[in-house]
Amino acid sequence: MTGLQGRKAVTVVALVVSLLVMFVVGASLVAQQGSNRHTPKGAYKTPGPSKQTQAEIRAIRAQQLLGDYGTQISPCRTAVGDELDLQEDICAAFWDQDPEVPGRKKMFDWCYADPEMRVAGWFGIIEKLSVSDQQCIVEVKVSPRLVRTRANVLYTTDHCIETWSFRSGRLNFVKAKKNREPAFLFGD
Repeated sequence: MTGLQGRKAVTVVALVVSLLVMFVVGASLVAQQGSNRHTPKGAYKTPGPSKQTQAEIRAIRAQQLLGDYGTQISPCRTAVGDELDLQEDICAAFWDQDPEVPGRKKMFDWCYADPEMRVAGWFGIIEKLSVSDQQCIVEVKVSPRLVRTRANVLYTTDHCIETWSFRSGRLNFVKAKKNREPAFLFGD
């Protein structure tokens, strides 16, 4: 080993030793005195919503529990062009007229049997549309919009298929057929 290489090696060894000494001394000081960092109390807690946000959430939940949503029907997912325009007119008529259907409550009597559950309206989708010169015949898949007094919005697979005639912007009930498949209830 030449003199220059020897001095480099000694310098590297001295540097490593001094780093180790500094680490050991620093660790022992921290162990004796504690960390010099100050973590504020509760710094690791996730902050909840503000008081204003909490009030807004309560107001929305109250509307869900107490509000009446009427009858909200959506166009068929595959409707386009003139057919979509017609279906949107039919959906608007359901919203404006919020028609009462004879026997609908009886078809969904299980919704009324639970005192903690309330039907807050109806929703559905247009399943089939037949257009003639004088009127449209529309089939709508309808389900209850349910809320529970414990602030839960519920969803069900239970439904009925209602047939309506649509003429000159007015809906007329024709018939309804109850779903015979098993129904499920889901909470939010």
